[in-house]
Amino acid sequence: MKISRFILIIVLGVLLVGSVSCRGAGLQKPTVGYVPQGWSVLSDYIYTTCLGYEEGILIYGDGELQSPNSVEIHYRDMYEESGAVGGKPVTDVDSIINGWAIYNLQVDSIEPEESGTMIVGGQIAGYAKGYDPVGDNYVLVLRCFNEPMCLSLRALWEPTFEDEADVMSLINSISF
Repeated sequence: MKISRFILIIVLGVLLVGSVSCRGAGLQKPTVGYVPQGWSVLSDYIYTTCLGYEEGILIYGDGELQSPNSVEIHYRDMYEESGAVGGKPVTDVDSIINGWAIYNLQVDSIEPEESGTMIVGGQIAGYAKGYDPVGDNYVLVLRCFNEPMCLSLRALWEPTFEDEADVMSLINSISF
């Protein structure tokens, strides 16, 4: 009886140590190399989903949350993509543009004016951009993958060249 308890304790200890070490260092936050003058971090947190995976959000802006000039960076492991086929996420850029980016604009009743690819953090990203007449701002959504991470981004800016330049400079400085 004492031997079986001892073995049970050893097995549980190994499982506990194994599960902690499999988690690794946790979700790695993307870094932003350029923050426009007058902008700051408005939100920065990592949370655990009901499935036990970590997801993070990092929001930069020139005012309060949902400011007309802001960039929301959502990042997570590639564990669950809506376009998963056979357990593997669809990372094909055309599928991202047509199946995710354009759809995300249209959900907000914004017609895409432009869509395509851009480089974010050294990776090809699919994006869609449109003008929101209700909020009088531009909206850009994009998604890219750098295994094992997925990065989704939503940017808003007022319709000026300076504000667009600030947003695009911040986006171009992201690495993950």
